[in-house]
Amino acid sequence: IGRDARWSEYGEYLNELIEIIQAQWYKILNESRVSPPGGSHVIVKFKINAKGDVEIVGTEDSGAGKQGVFSCQNAITYPMPYRKWTDQMVAVLGDTQELTFAFYYR
Repeated sequence: IGRDARWSEYGEYLNELIEIIQAQWYKILNESRVSPPGGSHVIVKFKINAKGDVEIVGTEDSGAGKQGVFSCQNAITYPMPYRKWTDQMVAVLGDTQELTFAFYYR
């Protein structure tokens, strides 16, 4: 099996990021009194920089409504700053990366 070693550290970082955002989203949903309709979803594009700060770039709402979008955006922005990137990650990735996360309501 061949692997590209450039992505191993970044892959670990992304897994951690996903776990943090997912846990925060579930927490927000559990504390919320309003639940978006089942089958709706939200797509959030954001930039994350080497310092661990994020900036929402865009959001697409597919029936989740204002509360559904708000929950997804807060799940991403509330836990920041995230862990800083290593020098090796910055050398490979540059100072920022744009990510797209999709949140699906059941």
